[in-house]
Amino acid sequence: MNKNYIGISIGPIIETLLSARKTRELWGASYLFSYLIRNIIREITADKVTVDGKGQPVDNTNKVDGYILLPFDEKISEENVLGAGLYPDRIIIESENSENLQRIRNAINKVIKDVAAKIHGHINTFEKDDIETFLFSYLRIVSSAFPIQPGGNIVNEATAILDVLELEARINPLEDITDESGLNPLRIFFDRVNGSFLYRDGFSENYNKIIRLPETARKLVNEKPRQGFDSLIEIASRELKIINPEKYREHFENHITRELSGKKEDNEENRLVEGLKKAFKDEFMQYHKYVAIVHADGDRIGQIIKKAGTIEKNNDRSNSMVRRFSEKMLEFAQKASVLILDHGGAPVYCGGDDLLFFAPVVFRNEKNAAKITIFNLIDELDKEFGSIFQFAKEIGIEEKKLPSLTYGISLSYYKFPLYEAKITSYDAMHYLKYEIDQRNSLKIDFRKHSGQCINFIIDKNNRDLLKMMRSFFNKINDEKFLNSFTYKLILLKDVISHISPYHDKVENFFRNNFNENYAANKNFFEELTMIINSLPENGRITSQKMDLLYGILRFTHFIRSKDKD
Repeated sequence: MNKNYIGISIGPIIETLLSARKTRELWGASYLFSYLIRNIIREITADKVTVDGKGQPVDNTNKVDGYILLPFDEKISEENVLGAGLYPDRIIIESENSENLQRIRNAINKVIKDVAAKIHGHINTFEKDDIETFLFSYLRIVSSAFPIQPGGNIVNEATAILDVLELEARINPLEDITDESGLNPLRIFFDRVNGSFLYRDGFSENYNKIIRLPETARKLVNEKPRQGFDSLIEIASRELKIINPEKYREHFENHITRELSGKKEDNEENRLVEGLKKAFKDEFMQYHKYVAIVHADGDRIGQIIKKAGTIEKNNDRSNSMVRRFSEKMLEFAQKASVLILDHGGAPVYCGGDDLLFFAPVVFRNEKNAAKITIFNLIDELDKEFGSIFQFAKEIGIEEKKLPSLTYGISLSYYKFPLYEAKITSYDAMHYLKYEIDQRNSLKIDFRKHSGQCINFIIDKNNRDLLKMMRSFFNKINDEKFLNSFTYKLILLKDVISHISPYHDKVENFFRNNFNENYAANKNFFEELTMIINSLPENGRITSQKMDLLYGILRFTHFIRSKDKD
């Protein structure tokens, strides 16, 4: 006997994200969709009889007689507090009641009207009806009821149906989110999103009421400034806050306020940087003006969906594998948010296997702790993801085929246009997954303020290399030597490629060609030799691996360089 389902999809996400010019706009654009999904779920799962503001019972005709399979909704009533949008762009419901589809559409309309009213209450430059009309025209929220035959894949079939509906929706005229005329309420709202209902929802001050919030996250949220979403320079320079919190806070309070926008905001950020340089002197490094923008996407998730979508445990839908899968996705999203914050970053979207976040290039958790880089954060995220998705073994996924994460990372100057930097990080991730099919890897696109571009790819299956890299970054402080050494080494790349498989030959090469520096930098040369020995394929270093070697050296030089601008 067929089972009946309802699917809901929301958009246009990509078009909206591409419009962002500031970090707060990118966060607001992303969080809005997560907020809409969460509130649609709240509306269709609310008790049928509720109580109004006067204590009178109200019949909630939007209550759906069905069971939500995706996303995991048991924690839907909790405050967010960590800032990241946690909910995906789709909902799948098991439903046998033919009236449910109309109830869902009524719920969607109600949520959109509520959002329009809240936007009106915050920006107050448009009539509420005009904002409502714009949202109904701009948002693409599609829904459909459909049967699935026994043994059919719930997620795959729902996805196929919703994909078709989304394509049809795109044919209709779409309001332009990038409109600069001042007639676009969403664009203005995202620019002023700090302090709004959306910001309060994402960074709730009621976190102490949430029993399940980890102590680490509780501490991070308690320390987080409540005035607005972090700017690029705030994220880039976060390490300075650990070095001297009072001095750091004083400069930010003098220059960064929620009310600023446009050229005034840019000018104040420039003054802030100059103030930090004078205040922190030699502790202010070149990397304090650069930020990492990271896109991550899960690998081999489709194979879990393929198996989990057809499995129910003892015919108990509350324990179905789709349900387990959606629970694991939410679990990782929440833990990833904590890890990103704990490394000084700012999560924008953590939707299970899909991440978008900002992070400092270099950070430290405590004043006298060793410096850690963006690669340490990637390692922690990978460990958490691998641990959580061990559950895939329960449905027959082999160890070597368990899911992993592929990353695209853009390292860019804080004044570099955000929309270009975020496209760069997304393209880097997309290149690995879909153009060269090199999953479980990360691609760094590093653009310096001078215009120099450094690109390299790291295969995360080579765990020894990643470990050596993280150690190597701390083996030398002499930036002048490192700069001249790197250029000389690249000129000799053919020799390096030829001798790379042989530890003794590489070691002798360094002793003979850099004898005046070898003794003083012995640890540096020893670790670099091990890195070089790990790179050959079929006896030689490929051009891609030579780019990696150059990238490791240039990155090491970068994080050791004082600011000279």
